[in-house]
Amino acid sequence: MYHDIFTSLSPLCNENSILLLGDFNQPDISWNTLSSSSPSGITLCNQLFDLNLSQVISESTFIHGSLLDLVITKIPDVTQKITIDKLTSPSDHHIIYFDINFTHSSSNAIQSVSKLTYSSADYQGMSNFFCTNLHSLSVFDSNSLWTLIKNINYTARDIYVPKFKIPSHPSPKYFTSEIKHNIKCIHSKKRLLKRHYSSSLAHKVQILESELQQRIKNAQITYINSLI
Repeated sequence: MYHDIFTSLSPLCNENSILLLGDFNQPDISWNTLSSSSPSGITLCNQLFDLNLSQVISESTFIHGSLLDLVITKIPDVTQKITIDKLTSPSDHHIIYFDINFTHSSSNAIQSVSKLTYSSADYQGMSNFFCTNLHSLSVFDSNSLWTLIKNINYTARDIYVPKFKIPSHPSPKYFTSEIKHNIKCIHSKKRLLKRHYSSSLAHKVQILESELQQRIKNAQITYINSLI
């Protein structure tokens, strides 16, 4: 089942933003190490790894404590302000809320990354914003209260912490979309490996790096030959 789904998605994953939602019913998966004890869970983990997709939900989404409902994406940053409503859902699954931030740009344009400048933040303004909004809260349930406080925090950050853009350097001309995707995949897996080390994941990263070096070498040769 998973193989068919991700085979269909594979042609889209190199160039397009992917957002896949649903009840995957895989409570056995450890999302910290991207590992599973069941055949279907192992298949899902391998498919996500191969396509450089990330699963961004970290809390239980089921009344009995399992994480069943998943949000899978190529770019984790497109999902923001994720909250799990464990109180008002009419079913035995909790409601997942999040904002989507898709940005569209030319593939040939030099991309830039926005960074928050906390050293220049208006902390007095943030403090006043917190006091004004916290005093107006009338929720007494701890889970709902924490959800509202997180939303106030995100809003205050967006208003009072300035951002600046860091332009990225263009890739070499012989870097194909496949190579760029592989580089992002390796960076993503190295971050995961740094947070939650496992020998199997380290081995996969090592194989990916070896394949990438060979792919870059072949692409460079092809590009040079095209100039002759």
